[in-house]
Amino acid sequence: MLQQLQEAACNTADVEKKETCLGLNLVVQFLFQELKDTQKVRRYLCHCCILLKICDLYFVYLMLFMFTFAFTIR
Repeated sequence: MLQQLQEAACNTADVEKKETCLGLNLVVQFLFQELKDTQKVRRYLCHCCILLKICDLYFVYLMLFMFTFAFTIR
């Protein structure tokens, strides 16, 4: 997939107009493909996912609390 992106980038004449960060994107994609199976990266991604789920649950709890509070005052 990385090789296909590089070939597409070389064949495109107006690369700078379409993608200004092509080199950076290719480097980041390469690093992610190489490091995605390491323990540290997996732990970091799981940690981020867990934090997002906790934030989502807290937001739902907060909305439910505000909803019930609004109806109990009236």
